[in-house]
Amino acid sequence: MNNSRVLIVEDEGIQAMNTKLALLKMGYEVLPIAISGKSAVELASKHRPDIILMDIRLRGGMDGIEAAGIIREEAPAPIIFISAYIDEMTTKRVAAVSPAAFLEKPVDEQTLGRKISEALGQE
Repeated sequence: MNNSRVLIVEDEGIQAMNTKLALLKMGYEVLPIAISGKSAVELASKHRPDIILMDIRLRGGMDGIEAAGIIREEAPAPIIFISAYIDEMTTKRVAAVSPAAFLEKPVDEQTLGRKISEALGQE
């Protein structure tokens, strides 16, 4: 049983719940789900997750990349970006915050589990 704590940052409810269920099945503890950049920063500061799964496009005025930059300074944890929107500009912005991985939606459970394990140094 893995006791690592995961923060999911995803504003699409079905996607967030599917990810949560997959993580629970893998044995991870899932923290409250953040639906905006602002809530991601607040929840990361409050709960100090072991790893963060972050969408890029989020509700509100702060996207996932901006939130990751703030989180990196306040509550450092590996961040895996998961997004359906990958273009050259986004890729450059993501690289600036040094993520553990950058995955394109949809992500299968096996790949997600492997990337999380790698980011946590469990492999």
